[in-house]
Amino acid sequence: EPFADEVKAVKKRGTIIAERYEILEKFGTGGMADVYKAKDHKLNRFVAVKVLKPESEGYDVIRSFKSEAQAAAVLTHPNIVNVFDVGDDNGVYYIVMELIEGITLKEYISKKEAFCKESNQYCNPGLHGTGKLHTAMGLYIVM
Repeated sequence: EPFADEVKAVKKRGTIIAERYEILEKFGTGGMADVYKAKDHKLNRFVAVKVLKPESEGYDVIRSFKSEAQAAAVLTHPNIVNVFDVGDDNGVYYIVMELIEGITLKEYISKKEAFCKESNQYCNPGLHGTGKLHTAMGLYIVM
């Protein structure tokens, strides 16, 4: 499958990807991709759109990005977000996932550690299956 000559960036709110997903706000960022909250205008729902950063271009990176989407799409578990779509819109490589809103894993652990210190209790910051995780390039949301 051919790839665009370059990876293009999503630069602003209101950008439409694949004539369907309207970027609303940046949700998180990682080493090779940014994650945005977006509106799916076909199905009238909010989604998370993971977009490859322009500096992450290259055939191997793009192929890895697409493979990640395919691997995640076959997983079905209550604690793993669903993948809805993957594609390339004129150099904007994206993965569309279920949007899970809540606090980040970092915030959850920080709050739990603060509670443990105040109450002098031993607390394990592990999640032990307590909720869904949205694992999009270092962004973890706890439900």
